[in-house]
Amino acid sequence: MQLNDLEARARLIFEPGLAAMTVREALALMVRFYEGERVEGVDIDNDGDMLLVQWGPYAEHNGYTIDLVRQLIAAGEQDAEPTQLHLRCVITDDDVSDIAADNVWCDAPAVVPSFLGDVLGEDIIARAVGRYAWTIELEQC
Repeated sequence: MQLNDLEARARLIFEPGLAAMTVREALALMVRFYEGERVEGVDIDNDGDMLLVQWGPYAEHNGYTIDLVRQLIAAGEQDAEPTQLHLRCVITDDDVSDIAADNVWCDAPAVVPSFLGDVLGEDIIARAVGRYAWTIELEQC
C-alpha cells in the first residue's frame, strides 16, 4: 500500500467496530494491521514504520486516553516529520485516572511478540475493561 492510502485502508479494517471495542480488541486489530499491511516507500529497518501505544490523562480529550499509533517516515527522509495514524479512545467509565501516563514502542514486526508482552503487562490493559468508542485520525506531526 502507498502511504497516501494508509487512512482509507485503516478505515476499512477498523471502522466496523469503532463504536464499541475493548482495548485488547483494538490492540489486536492494530497489530494485525501493522504485521500484515506493509507501506511502500518507508525504510522499516530504520524506524520508518513503528507502533506506539500511549496512555494518560489528556485535557484536550476530556479524559484518560489510550492511543494506538502507527508511525511512518518516508525512506530517505529521516529528518522529515512522521505521518501518524491514531486509533484513539477516551475512557470515562472505568477508574483508571490514577495510572500514570506512559508509552511502549515497537520498532519492527520481528519484535511484536515482546512488544505485546510489554503492553499486555501494563496496568492500563488490566483495568480498562470496558467497550469504548474509538476514533481514527491521520496526522502529519
